[in-house]
Amino acid sequence: MIKQTEKLKSGLRNKVIRIALSKAASPVKEVAKNNIPTRTGTLSKSLRIKTKFYKNAAVWVAIIGAGRKVNGKKNLKNPSRYSGVMERGSKYARGYKYLTKAQQAKRSEFVRILQEKIKSQIDEILKA
Repeated sequence: MIKQTEKLKSGLRNKVIRIALSKAASPVKEVAKNNIPTRTGTLSKSLRIKTKFYKNAAVWVAIIGAGRKVNGKKNLKNPSRYSGVMERGSKYARGYKYLTKAQQAKRSEFVRILQEKIKSQIDEILKA
């Protein structure tokens, strides 16, 4: 499968991997949303998936974290400011490790979906 992606032009390859990473990270995001203890629900509503490519190391990463906006609107409670405290804890509060638990629970499903989506995206491109 990796050899197939190397045959594609870099722009197409990046698009295929970006789409596949986003789709594979979706179940992890859903489990993380369910694991977050809620008062108002702004943190769970603000979870986003971001894909990033590090050129120097040639590594793709899917980042799941809180955004600044909730449902497309700015909110007085900026979830990206306190998501780290909710995940890791602080001197005065324990962390809930909602992202860590989600990652561990969906690791095998993430890999399976990633492989399936890369294969289906390549097949789509080669048919066109």
